[in-house]
Amino acid sequence: MLHGAADGEWRGQAAIAFRDLLDDDVRPKIDKCVEAFDDAHSALSTWSTSLDGYQSRAANCEKWAAEAQADADAARAVLSDLPAKPAPGAPAPEDDRRESPYWGARSCAASGQSNGSRARRPTLLR
Repeated sequence: MLHGAADGEWRGQAAIAFRDLLDDDVRPKIDKCVEAFDDAHSALSTWSTSLDGYQSRAANCEKWAAEAQADADAARAVLSDLPAKPAPGAPAPEDDRRESPYWGARSCAASGQSNGSRARRPTLLR
């Protein structure tokens, strides 16, 4: 009806005024709506095909974060079980500081390591 109403089906001034209204006012608005819905369909289709990849990457990030938190918690637990660090100016322990349990635990806590493992980073969203 919008793009092909035949002139012979309805005659007279009312028919002419109605067709003019359709041509000048209603049809352009409906055509814009159709174009907007086509654009929305295209955008949603693109998004939906990408969604699986985004969900997979998010799951990997959550897994990595949980592993990193567990590693940091384990390192902090080891660190909290060690004797207090010597006060400044106190005599140095007999063994080298870098070989002491305190140094190793402190190093692990600072770097996100524990039990000799290193936290892994997933591929992040681009």
